[in-house]
Amino acid sequence: MNVIPDLIDNARHRLADILRQVLDQGQDPRLDVVTAFFNLKGLAALEVNLEQGTVKVDLSRLYPDIDLAETLSNLTGKWIKRILPDPEDPARPGTVE
Repeated sequence: MNVIPDLIDNARHRLADILRQVLDQGQDPRLDVVTAFFNLKGLAALEVNLEQGTVKVDLSRLYPDIDLAETLSNLTGKWIKRILPDPEDPARPGTVE
């Protein structure tokens, strides 16, 4: 019997092929299914630190020329001119103008 992959993304592993494989197993085929929608390319933007319990999102990894202030303005409907870093920790956002 072939191993069922943990992730069926229809790129490397196609759902139709996996279902055929399971149904070909015999009289009592079994398959547990959990579905979710997630943009796999979005993983490239995540920096997960399990020890600290933090997740950082760096949209510039997906969109190198992103204007974050403009993007957030469009998403929130509020005018954001710029996002300034925290003076004590430049890696963190500070004030929003």
